[in-house]
Amino acid sequence: MTRLAVIAGFAVLLAGCSAPDTLLLDDRSGTTGRAHCSVVADPFGGKGQVIFGEVVEKQHNKTSFFNTNGFFVVPPEWAGAVVLRYAVRKERHIRVVLVSETGKLKSFHFDAPALETWCEQRLELRRVSGRIRPGEKIVDISIWQQGGGKAAGLWVDRVGLSRK
Repeated sequence: MTRLAVIAGFAVLLAGCSAPDTLLLDDRSGTTGRAHCSVVADPFGGKGQVIFGEVVEKQHNKTSFFNTNGFFVVPPEWAGAVVLRYAVRKERHIRVVLVSETGKLKSFHFDAPALETWCEQRLELRRVSGRIRPGEKIVDISIWQQGGGKAAGLWVDRVGLSRK
């Protein structure tokens, strides 16, 4: 293993992040359509760009991502997790909705552990078992920051898929 790979591995461990096996989307790739968002410079000092959610319905901030070919196919036994890297300002409550090609959806609700810093959240696929079957494609990933309006903020750095 090269020195750089070892250093990168330690950096991920020290940050408490588990790198996803597959990148589903970021500011440049992975979607066939987007709604309620714009691409902006990383507000927390990173070198790249990130996705910023727009204020919609009842002062919630939202981003929606579409991939008509499917972001991924739900694996057998619902193994793995969708991994979201995001940041919020003012309001911590987040809702993520995964929508299958057949229109079935599953919502995940959670609170961000911190404000104005990058956080990572695992959305375990076993939690979709009552709604979405193995073999179905996920074609829509929508993310809401519940409340806060214009004073709040929702940024998405990337969404990935972990097979573990």
